[in-house]
Amino acid sequence: MLNSAGVSIATTGLVTVLASTMAYSFARFEFPGKRIIFAVLMGMIMIPGVVLLIPQFILAKSLGLLNSLPGLVLVYSAGPLAFNTFLLRGFFENLPRELEESAIIDGANAFTIFWRIMLPLAAPAISTVAVFSFLGAWDEYLLALNFLTDQNLRTLPIAIANFRGQHSSNWGLVFAGSLTAVIPTILLFVFFQRYFIQGITSGGVRG
Repeated sequence: MLNSAGVSIATTGLVTVLASTMAYSFARFEFPGKRIIFAVLMGMIMIPGVVLLIPQFILAKSLGLLNSLPGLVLVYSAGPLAFNTFLLRGFFENLPRELEESAIIDGANAFTIFWRIMLPLAAPAISTVAVFSFLGAWDEYLLALNFLTDQNLRTLPIAIANFRGQHSSNWGLVFAGSLTAVIPTILLFVFFQRYFIQGITSGGVRG
């Protein structure tokens, strides 16, 4: 559970920071290759995650990231980055530019505008990204099974799967572990339900 919690929290933080900064850049700034880069990101959404399993494994092996929780965090963060950037970009584009123009008149720079004005206004969409990222890392099984060989580094889904033997299964442990894994997801939706629904509806549709 501690391994899963650490990986999920780190993944959530990394994805939220990267996706929000990338999305704001695509929504507000002009730079060479902007449309091409964004098109590549959108193309990444269409690729099933299981297709990338072998390339990700080879890349992680060459970088020495196998059998380590930080390496798993990097892999988990790269997967949903394109979709979350797309979601936040739509939200940032719907925010009025007059707020930024007023801040510029008052002497604020780009970072101050992003940190003190845009991020608080984008709290519903960012909460949605955080929930998606946490749940994706918390429930993930296939990558963790292939990237981690040390039993002390295994995450909760693998531990639950190990309760099932080849000839017999300890169903009491399986159900107890499954209930334990579900509790954090329920709490997330209870606390962030309002932000979650608002972020989905406003970030996915551009007005």
